[in-house]
Amino acid sequence: MTKKNPNKFTIGFKKTNASHQRVVEILNNTEDKADFIASAVLHYLGEGKETDSLNPDKSSLLPLIRTIVKKEIQGAISDKNYVSAERADSDETVMDLSGSEEEPIALDEHIIKNISNALDAFRGI
Repeated sequence: MTKKNPNKFTIGFKKTNASHQRVVEILNNTEDKADFIASAVLHYLGEGKETDSLNPDKSSLLPLIRTIVKKEIQGAISDKNYVSAERADSDETVMDLSGSEEEPIALDEHIIKNISNALDAFRGI
């Protein structure tokens, strides 16, 4: 018996397998899953495009990295419950998030770890 549509697949990943869950996380954050999977399989078999996988085209990754970094910073900010300077009490510490390029944003260890984790997810692309 042949498949109705040979171009369609259903894949079930195991919830108890850490590598499966890592792939689930990556695929859930990928827009064109079919393209990503096709490139990954061809690369794995040595038939992919002749590119240096350790140095991907940064111009194609930059928008995705910016989006992830922005989400991570917003998440870290919401976790810390930062308030605007107008609403801050005199004894509260307030982080300036105006985005001024003259004065860099101070990042705590948690934010730096989140950004690093987000960037690590794209090193293999």
